[in-house]
Amino acid sequence: MRDSRRELYRMSKRHSYGRAHFEKQADEELTTTEELPENLENRAKELLSDGEEIKVSLSTDLRFDGNYGKDWLIATEKRLIAFNQNGAPEHELREVKLNAVETVDVVEMHGNNILKVRTSDTAMEVARYSRRVAPKFDMATPELEKLVVTANPDANNGKGHPKPRGLGKNKDKCETCGQPIPSWSGVCVNCVEKRKLIYRLIRYAFPYWHVMLPALA
Repeated sequence: MRDSRRELYRMSKRHSYGRAHFEKQADEELTTTEELPENLENRAKELLSDGEEIKVSLSTDLRFDGNYGKDWLIATEKRLIAFNQNGAPEHELREVKLNAVETVDVVEMHGNNILKVRTSDTAMEVARYSRRVAPKFDMATPELEKLVVTANPDANNGKGHPKPRGLGKNKDKCETCGQPIPSWSGVCVNCVEKRKLIYRLIRYAFPYWHVMLPALA
């Protein structure tokens, strides 16, 4: 009984710290133009045309593989550039032209969100981040959509690319199998690789095994 009380006390302390930390984050000024590391800024500028400016620059707290790390997303009036470092010495660069983008989507998952852009033939993940930094991406997503609309002037006339559907407008059905997508998932549980899904569930539950096992006994 004493051990259970101690564990409950520790958990309450952790939650109190997390709440205080979140409130501190909320009080900090949010920006969609963070200062880029010099080496990444130089690499990005090599791709830009004369007069092209960086409109959005955001750091993440997760890498594409879901591990903690800082990646970067940059947007100009012509392109999106994603810098990703999956265990490599240098960041890999992904680029997509805004005049090829049809939608900007936010996929909400357990513990993290994925920012994706869709073109006529593919979907590309450009940022993965935790709920802790979600507010600044919530601010940036409408800006990205405006840049997409500006880069596609024929969209409002029914020509070329359709107007982006907006923040977090996830599809109700899977494009591949047609099954409904659960609101709690954001992805099709019928099509996602089962081993990856099981691994993800175990990873999220692992910190609480010491609390769960006595309850199941």
